[in-house]
Amino acid sequence: MTPEQMRDASLLELFSLEAEAQTQVLNEGLLALERNPTQADQLEACMRAAHSLKGAARIVGVDAGVSVAHVMEDCLVSAQEGRLRLHPEHIDALLQGTDLLMRIATPGSDNVGPADIDAYVAHLNELLDPSGRVAPRAAPVEFDVSQLLLAPEPLPEPLLQPEPVPPV
Repeated sequence: MTPEQMRDASLLELFSLEAEAQTQVLNEGLLALERNPTQADQLEACMRAAHSLKGAARIVGVDAGVSVAHVMEDCLVSAQEGRLRLHPEHIDALLQGTDLLMRIATPGSDNVGPADIDAYVAHLNELLDPSGRVAPRAAPVEFDVSQLLLAPEPLPEPLLQPEPVPPV
């Protein structure tokens, strides 16, 4: 195994551990939201867990995880902002997304294909906007993280010049 393959395997293992922890938060929070769909602390915890999973998936290049976590986050943000009241069908779909994220993150689990991801994203988008006015999702932006770490930006010139000190 090359050093790069070992690094990728380590990152995927870390993603799997992160997914396990965050999906536990999601499961517990969603079950609480099933009883009280406007519970602000649970909405916040679930949204943060989905957001963390989206970022973790993006870092390791698991696009399927990014897509699923992103649409889940959109749903939870809509509920937080009062644009959506979570109904049982939303909770069920979010729980399905949680299961899907675990399948994506678990090495050797049953394979999740692009059709599964697309179907889930379409289903949750339909629940978010039953009129079908949901704008198509932009393709994920790909970038090289190493480019972000090359050199710090120079500090701007100070706006105020120090006053000269009079001679003593």
